[in-house]
Parts: sequence; C-alpha cells; structure tokens
Amino acid sequence: MRLKFPFIFGLLFFTFHGLKPCLAQPPTVSLKIADSFVAQTCAIPVWSNLTVVWKGVKDSRAVATVGKQEKKGEIITEVMADPAVETAFDNALKKLLPACGMKLTEKKDENLPTLSVAVEEFFAGEEKKFLTGKAEAQSRLLITAERSGQTTLTTEIGFQIESKKVRRKNIKQLEATLNELFADTLKQVITSPYLRDLK
Repeated sequence: MRLKFPFIFGLLFFTFHGLKPCLAQPPTVSLKIADSFVAQTCAIPVWSNLTVVWKGVKDSRAVATVGKQEKKGEIITEVMADPAVETAFDNALKKLLPACGMKLTEKKDENLPTLSVAVEEFFAGEEKKFLTGKAEAQSRLLITAERSGQTTLTTEIGFQIESKKVRRKNIKQLEATLNELFADTLKQVITSPYLRDLK
C-alpha cells in the first residue's frame, strides 16, 4: 500500500519590535538526477522525427514545500526544493526528451504540436523512529499537447513510494526519497503509452 499525506505547516516567530510576524525559511533539499540517468533511461529512442514547441513546466501544487519529517505525530521539519520543483523538472525533461528522440523548440510554429507539463503533486513524508525511518511519497504530473490551439492530448502520470529504512541523520533520508521519486516520475513520462503516440 502506497500513500501520501500532504501537510501545510508554518513556523511563526515574532520580533521584539511591534510583535510583527516573519516566516522562518525551511531547509532545502537538492533535486537532481544521476549523470548516467538520461543514457540509461533512453538507451533506445522512443520518438522518431518528432519536433514539439516546448512550453515548459509549471508548479500547480497548493503548497511550496516538498516534504516533512514527523516524530511521535508532530512535525519537526519541512523542506523546500532547490532548485524549485518546476525548474528541476524543466531542466531534466529538456535533457531527457531530446535524448529519447523528441526535438524541443521554443520558437512558435503553428505546424508543430506544443507540449506543456504541470506538477500537481510532489511530496514526501518521513516518520522518524529510534532506529528506522518510514518514508511515503507521491507525484502527479499533467501533460498537455496542443496543435493549432486545440488540445490533442491530456494525460496524467505519477509515482508512489513507501519504504522503511535505517534512520539517517538530518534530512538525508527525506532527500533520498524525493530524488528517488523525482527519477521514477521522469521515467513514467517516457513510458507513458499516450505520450509515445504523440505525433
């Protein structure tokens, strides 16, 4: 069973001058793919002679954080992504899609289909225990293709993770889970049967 439990949380402080609130900046985790990821994922081209107008990635999530740590039912840490979620996915897809045979251009052309991606979910939660840490994560992307202003393809892809590992210090396990989710989500884009048929 794989589940995701998003949670909104803010840590509020008050200054000594007029008790004005300011929001503490959460720590960040780095979203990245291994150097060999693109070559391994696209060992065989998926598309042939396909060029699309790349409209990029946008973050459509309700919250900016990408993860949280809990201990005895209480949130002890929330984390942000660096680079930002939309930037991480945009940079990765601009490497991955061309390696799989899809040529991307940012120049408008009415004769070419457009392709855009919206990140609707991307979050991991970790429950810290004495010796182990239980992590759960989920992602969901909405991919849209259009031609001449008409939508020709809309598909959702995503991935879920549930794992229990030896506890690691700080936010290292949470960062590892998020990067595993990041890589597995990118693989789902390439293996999507609907996107494979894009023309």
